[in-house]
Amino acid sequence: MRRTHLMAAFGAATAVTIGGWILGSGGAAGPDSTEVLVVDDDGTVSLVDTSDGSTRFRVDDAVVSRDRSSLFRTVDGVGSTHIESRDAANGDVTGLTTVAGDLAIRAVSPRAGAIALMEERADGLALYEPIPRDVTSITVAYTDERPSQEFSLPGNYEVETFSYDESVLYLLEFQPPTDPEYYLVRELNLATGEVEGVKTPQVELRPEMRGVARSQQVAPDGRRLFTLYSIPSGDEPVHDVTTSVDSERWAFVHVLDLEQGIDFCIFLPTPMGEAAEASVGLGLSPDGSTLWVVDPSTSLVARIDTTDLAITEVYEVPELENRRQRAEVTAADDGTVYIALGPDIIELAPDTLALSGVWRSSGAGGLPVPVNALSISADSQVLFYGSEGRIVMISRATREELAVLEGPDGEDLTILGPPTGAAVQIPLSCAC
Repeated sequence: MRRTHLMAAFGAATAVTIGGWILGSGGAAGPDSTEVLVVDDDGTVSLVDTSDGSTRFRVDDAVVSRDRSSLFRTVDGVGSTHIESRDAANGDVTGLTTVAGDLAIRAVSPRAGAIALMEERADGLALYEPIPRDVTSITVAYTDERPSQEFSLPGNYEVETFSYDESVLYLLEFQPPTDPEYYLVRELNLATGEVEGVKTPQVELRPEMRGVARSQQVAPDGRRLFTLYSIPSGDEPVHDVTTSVDSERWAFVHVLDLEQGIDFCIFLPTPMGEAAEASVGLGLSPDGSTLWVVDPSTSLVARIDTTDLAITEVYEVPELENRRQRAEVTAADDGTVYIALGPDIIELAPDTLALSGVWRSSGAGGLPVPVNALSISADSQVLFYGSEGRIVMISRATREELAVLEGPDGEDLTILGPPTGAAVQIPLSCAC
């Protein structure tokens, strides 16, 4: 297989630098792959034209709606926070509303009609690393004429997501509040302000969860949220040993049905998640029908039917070589699965998951560099991967590099896809 770093092939004298991006191109990136939304580790969202490297716009600290129609960002006021909505196709401001307090966006609803805000978290602090507190303040703003709401809840909560119809806000309740050790999944009824437990048909799951979220995927229609959890070594298993006779299990996929308000747990068979829990990765097929869980430390790949919420098959893939790097996973609409492990990208054939290709990413100096993100273009022709502030585009048909985009700041980059849909417009209002 031919592999060329296209910046070197293109020539430094003719490389294009536009809007802070550098492009080296060996061919077109694909007919439907010209403009893509890119986000870096600092939350800066850019719309980049992959044909010439130009940046259409760049917005700091932005949140992209699930359908990629809109961007939302906050601007500090005097004792207040302004929430901007922007069109993801051109970056133009489409609306503005103001809420009381110094707040940050924590979640946008699946249909982009509601926004949850809380106090800003410390840099680098993950959702599952709670801040000790005994009262939690949450503000919900809307992109229509509904008035903003403020909630003061006794206890320690973090926002996870909204229900599909925007009537419920799902929360994680950490207990004990001022010295958290575990959490429970709760729902806040936005009409009544009451907090209740989420319905679950399973009795074997321990209600207090100590798992660590490793990866998360939202169904294409926005109706389900899939979160991969594993239990750190030395902790207790995730199931209730008093009600289950199965062997201990250390990893599971938590499924939150955002339409029906029910959660499920799909337990992964041992030894998945036992040896190197932080390496397990999660990927969803483009149509949302299949979920892939990859544990490179055990060379196992599980296929999950998202309709039946059941594991249909577990494959052993020797090429994973018992590695302990974090797995990045994506899938194409023909069923091909791509797994990034360190600098290597592994291609597995549809249905059989037989090895059909392996290639290694390299930096500007030709040395291997780890891959930190994978995605596939809307037309399914191009595989994108991110590594060390670059985005590399590869033809799925030939496995040749089509182009390399180098970002201006050296941040890790993730391609979200092309902007789509009609932009949301926040109404002009002020909560003064």
